[in-house]
Amino acid sequence: MKVNPEVSVIVPIYNEEMSIQEFSSELKKQLDSLKVSYEVIYINDGSTDRTQELIDSLTWSQLRKFEFQSNAGHMYALEVGYAKSQGKLIITIDSDLQHPPNYIKKLIERQKNTGADVVYGIRDSREEDRRFKRWSAASYYFLMRKLSGINIRTNAADFRLITKFVRDILVNLEEENKVYRLLIPSLNFKEAAIYFKADTRKYGKSKYGIKKMGMLAISSVLNFSIKPLRWAIWIGLLVVTLSLFWLSFILIAQINGWLIQGWASLIGAIILFSGVQLLILGVLGQYIGQIYVGAKKRPRYILKNFNDK
Repeated sequence: MKVNPEVSVIVPIYNEEMSIQEFSSELKKQLDSLKVSYEVIYINDGSTDRTQELIDSLTWSQLRKFEFQSNAGHMYALEVGYAKSQGKLIITIDSDLQHPPNYIKKLIERQKNTGADVVYGIRDSREEDRRFKRWSAASYYFLMRKLSGINIRTNAADFRLITKFVRDILVNLEEENKVYRLLIPSLNFKEAAIYFKADTRKYGKSKYGIKKMGMLAISSVLNFSIKPLRWAIWIGLLVVTLSLFWLSFILIAQINGWLIQGWASLIGAIILFSGVQLLILGVLGQYIGQIYVGAKKRPRYILKNFNDK
């Protein structure tokens, strides 16, 4: 295997004993046909079935194998893969055969033709998914665009190509919990895309169930948005405004003798102080949010050309 290959392919794997051999055969065939030097990095994310045994049985000189002690999660597998990769172009692909390996050639061609730093593989549809899966995926991308302000492409998951330039920036970021689906587009690299039709899942079921999708959404919000903190300010202002209107109404009603004594003024006071508390919490949260953003040490800008002559 060449020390600095042209292409690195990173494959996170979790409990794929039914598909790993078929996937590996297809991936090797497609990569060999490219006639370029390459490496393949398998990250076994703590599989509990025979996946590692089957990986160890593969005869493939370009294959590098890594195994987690226990299941750490898809994003950590990608993080290790990026750190271990040596290629000029780095491609991430799932091992469940829904990301067709024959599209790797198109990813590379698209990068060569456009000079893009990132090339996304985007599903042209999700017809093969169940209705709930389609709805939850659409909701995730819509929510992330609204909350984060990042122009994340719908159905652009983790089938993508990045250059070594992008890889070096990602690896050197010091922040924890890197959600690459949002992190990469948030850095505003030059982008391109190809569209592919996902193959029907042959074996097993999706590893992203309701729980993991929910955790991904929560992690995405916490890592890329402080808007919920700002909502507390606006909600507090709204509640304070409404309480002032209510108290004004009580005062007018009191003067005109319209109200039953006691409860109306009490409710008004409760609403007013609740609004003030929300407002103060929102302001405190905003300051904490600024500390949180600064602690991530995410780059404010990226210099692509370091030649200052």
